[in-house]
Amino acid sequence: MAEVKNRDSGLRQKWLKSRTETLGFGFTDSVYWVRFTATNPTAEDLDFILVQNYPLINHLKLFSPGTDGKFTSIEVGRVKPFDARPIRNRKFAIPLSIKAGSELTYYVRQETTSSMNIVLSVWSPESFADAAMSEYQLLMLYYGIIAVMFIYNLCLFMFIRKLEYLYYPLFILFFLLFIMGQNGTAFQYLWPNYPSWGIYFIPFSLCLLVIFAFLFTDAFLDLKKNNTRQSRILVRLILPAVFIVTALCLFLPYRYAMIISAVTAGLSVCYGIYIGMLLFIQKVRNAYFYVISWFLFLFGANLYILMTFGVLQTSFMTNWSLQIGSAFQVVLLSIALADRINIMKKDLAVLNTRLEEKVRERTAELNAAVEELETTNGLLVDAQIELWGEMKLARKIQTVLLPDNPQIPGYEILAFMSTADDVGGDYYDIINAEGMDWVAIGDVSGHGVSAGLVMMMVQTAVRVALEREPGISPSDLLELVNSAISENIKKLDEDKYMTITVLAAHRDGKFMFSGLHQDILIYRAETRIVEKVNTEGIWIGVMGDIRKPSGDHVIEMHPGDTLFLYTDGITEAWEKGTTRDNRDPDRHMFGEDRLVGILERTGEKIPGEIKDEVMKALENYQCDDDVTMVVIRRL
Repeated sequence: MAEVKNRDSGLRQKWLKSRTETLGFGFTDSVYWVRFTATNPTAEDLDFILVQNYPLINHLKLFSPGTDGKFTSIEVGRVKPFDARPIRNRKFAIPLSIKAGSELTYYVRQETTSSMNIVLSVWSPESFADAAMSEYQLLMLYYGIIAVMFIYNLCLFMFIRKLEYLYYPLFILFFLLFIMGQNGTAFQYLWPNYPSWGIYFIPFSLCLLVIFAFLFTDAFLDLKKNNTRQSRILVRLILPAVFIVTALCLFLPYRYAMIISAVTAGLSVCYGIYIGMLLFIQKVRNAYFYVISWFLFLFGANLYILMTFGVLQTSFMTNWSLQIGSAFQVVLLSIALADRINIMKKDLAVLNTRLEEKVRERTAELNAAVEELETTNGLLVDAQIELWGEMKLARKIQTVLLPDNPQIPGYEILAFMSTADDVGGDYYDIINAEGMDWVAIGDVSGHGVSAGLVMMMVQTAVRVALEREPGISPSDLLELVNSAISENIKKLDEDKYMTITVLAAHRDGKFMFSGLHQDILIYRAETRIVEKVNTEGIWIGVMGDIRKPSGDHVIEMHPGDTLFLYTDGITEAWEKGTTRDNRDPDRHMFGEDRLVGILERTGEKIPGEIKDEVMKALENYQCDDDVTMVVIRRL
């Protein structure tokens, strides 16, 4: 303190008299001292307030002389909690007093990482209170305008759901926070106990408002449509760069963060105006509002930036230039957004008119199409009726061909068939041909009309062959039938074949059989065990000659034994409720073992009761194929 007090006594750095009311030195690492002399010529002690009007000073220390020649100090600054200030004000206000008829010299030490702006003034307590009240009223008026515009545009977004109506209120919000940070009210009201955050929030919020300004520019001017090149530059190059700068502002020293963010903001405003001018020349309506509003803002922003760098002195105009320019900009762009709504309403009215015309045209076309569809539908109904008539006829023919009351002397017989479609592919027959009795059962691959057609061809061929040669062996019968129909099956141009087993009933309970189909199940009354007899041979329709793979085999039934013939529609039925992806054949398929179990329990019953037990068990299963069974019990 002694060194500073005696700077006039030959030291290299001397006191310089200020020629202006404000001093601006820009961003600097230097410490600046100010001294002033206060004189009280009155006969009363006077109280007064020393005010540093620039609120972004990190350290401000006032040295007051005492009666004993020693100095006392009071320190304030934005690095200290707000409550540490002797007077609660956004500026740095220090209360002082001077005795009657005395003269005192005070020293002020200032150091900051922000721009060094020295704007000192002295006030009486009453005048300072009045000025502070007026200033806060003016600030509240400005904040009120910005807040109203923020709420208004946010409401527009909630109703319209267009991005520019969201980006703009966010831009307004961060601009408001930036201004509050610059003039000290954010520190006073929002984070008074977090001075470090208050310092770094200023460049950070400045970068955020630049980001939302660019997003608003891209959406408001519809650059993707009106200037694709500038939209790509903005989105792919400039916005990522600003994001990087925003992140750096949280890690760089404040001085550099503030310089980078201020330069970024200035260049961004210029680039935004450049884009607006390009569309202004193209006579894009939104560009008119955009360019004028940004010119107003640019004027105020440049004044403030020049003051920040110390080029312009601090004054009411430079201090309030951002507020003035931004207030005009916010209001004008809000009007522009409202204008867009009116334009959209007009465009919507035009579109509604055109839409009504299109609707009338499409309605007429639809009515014509409906009439044509009704005509076509009528033809389809007639064709469907005719087709169903043919299907009924095919089913009738197939049903007529089946034996009504099959009988073989010495045996009790029941035959049953249930088709998956109107015309099935399963086959069974009981044929009495000149003293020889025959039993046949088969299954055509698939089901439906084509399968039913193959079934009827086989049935016809079997009956014709047996009428001509009733004593033929089963293997020769199958060879003859295969030769007769294999060519016809190929002509259908469908991958059809048929599994079949034929049995010739001889005396004394003997059956000679041939052909590959499902296993033959025989319930032995003596042992009450079901015997499985494998069938051998080859399917009909696969090849022209099946003689070699075929052969004749003999089974014998004793009194009380029951012969059970069936198709895979029974054993391959799936349990209801299961789906293709979660089916387990061992647990969910009906299967041959389950059928054998039913036959072991019911083998002593009459054939009709055995059939009923099988069908009852199938109620819990989904049968997607034809179901056929032939039950023969030797008396």
